[in-house]
Amino acid sequence: MAAAPTAVRNLARRSALVPRGSSARPGHVPLQTGSCFIAKTRSRAFAIALDAAQPAISTRSRSFASGLDGALAPSISTSGSSVQALREAIDAVQAVPRGSEDAARLRARAFDIFETVIPDLLEGGECLKTFLLMPMAFRNGAERPIKRLLLELSMRLRSKPAGLHLAELPSVPVLLQRLGLQDQELFEDFCSSCSASWQELSQAQLVALFRGVENYVLLHPTKGTALCRLVASFGVTLGGTGESAAVAGALPFGNPNALAALCSGALAPKSRAVCMPLLEQLRVALQASVEGETREALGAGERIALLSAAGEIHQAVGVPTETLSTIIELCRASVASDASEASLALAARACGRLCWVLPDESGQLFQTLLPRLGQGSEALRACRRLPASLRSLLASEMLTHGLSSEAEICPRLLQLQLQIVHDLQAFAAASGDMPACKSFSSLVKDLVLRSLDEKIMQGSAPAQSVLVSAYLAASTGHHALSALAEADSEPAFADMALTVLDRLEGKWSTLRPLEVQMLFRSPGEASEVALRAGRNLDSMHDPAALAALLQAAHALPDGGASLVDATSARLKQLADQMTDSKKLGSLEASLRKGVTNSEPDEQQRLSVRAAVRDRLFSAVLLEAPAWNLRPARGYIRYVEQSLERGRRPMVQESFASSAPVDGQLSASVDLQGDKESHNLVPRADVPQSLADGVHWHDGVQAWEVKLEVGGRHILGGYFKPQQADSPEALESARLDAVRCQQALQEQHYGRA
Repeated sequence: MAAAPTAVRNLARRSALVPRGSSARPGHVPLQTGSCFIAKTRSRAFAIALDAAQPAISTRSRSFASGLDGALAPSISTSGSSVQALREAIDAVQAVPRGSEDAARLRARAFDIFETVIPDLLEGGECLKTFLLMPMAFRNGAERPIKRLLLELSMRLRSKPAGLHLAELPSVPVLLQRLGLQDQELFEDFCSSCSASWQELSQAQLVALFRGVENYVLLHPTKGTALCRLVASFGVTLGGTGESAAVAGALPFGNPNALAALCSGALAPKSRAVCMPLLEQLRVALQASVEGETREALGAGERIALLSAAGEIHQAVGVPTETLSTIIELCRASVASDASEASLALAARACGRLCWVLPDESGQLFQTLLPRLGQGSEALRACRRLPASLRSLLASEMLTHGLSSEAEICPRLLQLQLQIVHDLQAFAAASGDMPACKSFSSLVKDLVLRSLDEKIMQGSAPAQSVLVSAYLAASTGHHALSALAEADSEPAFADMALTVLDRLEGKWSTLRPLEVQMLFRSPGEASEVALRAGRNLDSMHDPAALAALLQAAHALPDGGASLVDATSARLKQLADQMTDSKKLGSLEASLRKGVTNSEPDEQQRLSVRAAVRDRLFSAVLLEAPAWNLRPARGYIRYVEQSLERGRRPMVQESFASSAPVDGQLSASVDLQGDKESHNLVPRADVPQSLADGVHWHDGVQAWEVKLEVGGRHILGGYFKPQQADSPEALESARLDAVRCQQALQEQHYGRA
């Protein structure tokens, strides 16, 4: 047999990794880049290679999953440990290679367990999060659990006394988008539940709720997008937007923390214009909370939460300065002793936002926070990105009360302190404050020396992070003092910066991209850092860190050409060894950032990007095919019809008599089959067959036989009476249609 072409042989090796029974057809390779596909014709050599490799693959998959069957089988029948069995089943599914027969069997068992524990999971608030972890591809056993879950969800959203668990609300829009469900009434019930119970949701839950609704693709002909409808429902709950509401202080709620959390949630979506009406109402509500008669009854945590919300809202829609001043005064009265560390962090961030609007008031509030800011890492973490004027106050507080002793200091706290004071010397020098510049220089020197102390840094996991922060502080101090011609202190900082770089030798392999960027953020000379980076290129194995190094090398004014060439070569070498398409895609995106100083540098960067893209193209071809993570649209449409029937008033009727019998409203739908309900009141002028799937078609004037199987409509045919006005001919055609419907049921339901 002649040798197969190279492309066919490569395709055969790739397809030999596809387990038998998967939906990936031999010779058809889906490509995820640009929503296009590459197809190649299967040859005889291709088929021989695939058949030769298939038994070994199937044997490995069966041996891997054989031990899981015995563990999962008793768990399915055990009701007390069903939730734990479901978690074990999900872990087992994720461990088995996708597309194999064992994976399909384990998925079916996992969905069987899930269907039995849906009520328990909904009561505990863990149902939707758990379900989103499971694969929802068509024909893997997910159809019945999806239908039951959505029916349970619809009933719980409509039942106002009990309702849905609050922890499930943020996951509802994610589930609806994942399934592609387009049910307007279900989403309307969801918006009503959110507007009725938003005060009990946390800030993180509200942020996740708004972002999930923004990503949900649902369009109403008159009400707009899903986010517009959620905003409108919250607007109805908050009441009017007039200024009289703020003056009167009458609010539809009495939970300031919930109001602050809703402000953060409304600011989370990217579509700020859609949320603008809600933000205006929240601004009025903030004014009413602060300027009302009950403001003195607010606790310290509630006042700080309102201050943080006011600072965020002010950047979006603007808050009157009188209201901001009032909130700041309320916080100053109680923040000194009653606030927790988390509240202190919120207050510090609020001071940073408001210092440009009310510099004096925010500075006074920050002065009140200073005695307690240095007591915890969470509060210091919030101070890293504050303006230099506020960080100077915190550094002065450190100088006044002294730093913590070596027994109390920890590497993480030391890193935060270095990040707070790293540029204060340059800030003081630019302001012409020489005493402050010298004071900050002594503080920076003390902190850098502590970072070089082996007793403090012993056993520290993020030692390289502390050293990077120390180098940034020392090099910035050297540059600031050299600009002021301080000959005494300049060599000390230069020597400390070199010592820190010496300590970093051997740790370049653990540097993260942000730490590489921090090394080149120094306003001074970066040639020494570039030299050290070139020497340690072979030890760096993180492509993202190398991409950050390449961006920094492109930005170097002189002497960066050699580093650019070496880093580009190292990146190409690592890219050739990568097989994960997601990591390659992230690397390609990071290489599109940054600027270049010359045309050769731009050509060098383009060549690196081209090499990464070629490897990305090959990785997509060679990796396992991406399976469809949502059920078929036909089945979802069938579920939408089931939800509609579940909300429809059901009226039972006795066809033996002409008078109907009144029934009760019912939201239940038969979960045992996919049959149309014939309990609705029929029209008097339309013939009735009394058989599921057989209906009278007005347009054709014949009996229509139609059956639903797996969300697909199967037409059996039309049976027209020979004489339109003959009851005997009508009955004969009906009997023929019923026999056809029974044959279809035996054919399709017998295989289901």
